Amino acid sequence: MRKGKLSLVIPLYCEGEHFSKTFAVIRETVEQLPEAYLKGWECVLVDDGSTDSTWQSLESLARDYPEQVRALRFSRNFGKEAAIRAGLEHASGDLAIVMDGDLQHPPSLMEDMVGLWADHDIDVVNAVKADRGRESLLYRFFVSCFNFLMTHAAGQHVVGDSDYKLIDRKVIDAFLKLGERRTFFRGLINWMGFRSATIPLQVQERAAGQTKFKVGSLVRLGLTALTSFSTIALHFVTALGILSALVSALLGLYTLGAWWSGRAVEGFTTIILLQLMVGSIIMVALGIIGEYLSIIYIEVKGRPHYFVAESIQPEKKNNLES
Repeated sequence: MRKGKLSLVIPLYCEGEHFSKTFAVIRETVEQLPEAYLKGWECVLVDDGSTDSTWQSLESLARDYPEQVRALRFSRNFGKEAAIRAGLEHASGDLAIVMDGDLQHPPSLMEDMVGLWADHDIDVVNAVKADRGRESLLYRFFVSCFNFLMTHAAGQHVVGDSDYKLIDRKVIDAFLKLGERRTFFRGLINWMGFRSATIPLQVQERAAGQTKFKVGSLVRLGLTALTSFSTIALHFVTALGILSALVSALLGLYTLGAWWSGRAVEGFTTIILLQLMVGSIIMVALGIIGEYLSIIYIEVKGRPHYFVAESIQPEKKNNLES
């Protein structure tokens, strides 16, 4: 059986309205975990450029629980993926649990997650959604499309997967060695291939407020995920180009045959439609190629994932540049 220090990594964006109460629930749950599993715990809270009172709430928690709370405030909103990475970079535990700060990821699952890590040497415990909660039909549609493409195009089974995960220290270290700037956390953890297990997750209602994750964010995340794990879109462009060339060749042979036999070449409307179709294919192809080029552009620049404007470490407060 394994035993170690637990790091909770919680990315936050505009959760100041309720997070003090949320933290109380999380802390109570952690302190009830079996002592046989843990040597201690800490909570790494990452404020992803919030515009409300989130940072003030974290400062208050750091004063109340100076031995457990680490807090980072980004200079601006860099996104959830960057916040997760920052939390893992600053986590000192032997294992980490990544979870949302709105109680939609129920803290009650932590005992089962830690138990699998301690008793069965599981390196990754994935909380897989048993249902989608009260998500809108449009949101569910995009999620279904995303899951289909990730499974069949990228070879990554992410149906029901969430960012609510337990990961061992060696998984954390391996994740932090990955060099890409545009990351898809849940996909990369699965891709690394460490021993894993799943537990069912019933998505809970938010503690307060509205979700900050919109359909547009899901589309951007989907593009990042697909282009990070698959080049099938580029192969699709090639196949489409070959198909267009074959259609053009057949149309050319038909036209040549009609001219040779002395018949008038008709089909002006058809030719115009074909031109429009080919033009559309070219624009789609350029868009797909442009998406991959944009990734190369971002990666080549090598900018940091985030900047930390302020940091609170256990027992002391620093101003940092990251």
